[in-house]
Amino acid sequence: MIFNNTDNLKIYHKILCDSVKSGDYRNMLCFCYGQTGSGKTFTMLDQRGLVRLSALQMFWYCLAMTPAESGTTTANHPAYDLYMSSFEIYNEKIYDLMNKHKRLRMCEDSNKISKIVALSERKITSEEDVSNYIDKCKRYRQTGISSKNNASSRSHAIYFLSIKKSNESVVSNSPNRY
Repeated sequence: MIFNNTDNLKIYHKILCDSVKSGDYRNMLCFCYGQTGSGKTFTMLDQRGLVRLSALQMFWYCLAMTPAESGTTTANHPAYDLYMSSFEIYNEKIYDLMNKHKRLRMCEDSNKISKIVALSERKITSEEDVSNYIDKCKRYRQTGISSKNNASSRSHAIYFLSIKKSNESVVSNSPNRY
């Protein structure tokens, strides 16, 4: 889909909201493509960006899921927890945006699946965590001056949101890592 001068909330409702509401988070992907200065970072990472809106809706889903619905018996504790990871690819190198821009490496396992070694993951325990984690990751991204923007992103940033049962078994696909 192509959106021109459209509010992020409208984009979210048009392409992501129903998928996120469904609770089936396996293999969801949202990708933004365009020229330098066209608004990709704004669309994905602004205060009302698609990553933030998706993370908030998934967090609320985790809180709303009761232990009875999940088959657990723990009272007063969410049945599911939400985790966030983020890395950037810059000049063919991988950096952990949740861990002070630590250099990472990717390797292939015996099944020929690419994995990111030692990628940080943070549990989201509040709405503020969503904003704080995204803002922290944005600060570590590589930027530079372009003809369109004084702080143009110079890298590709990838955000992973993983839902896990409170006992840590994976419900949705988390980033492949060792």
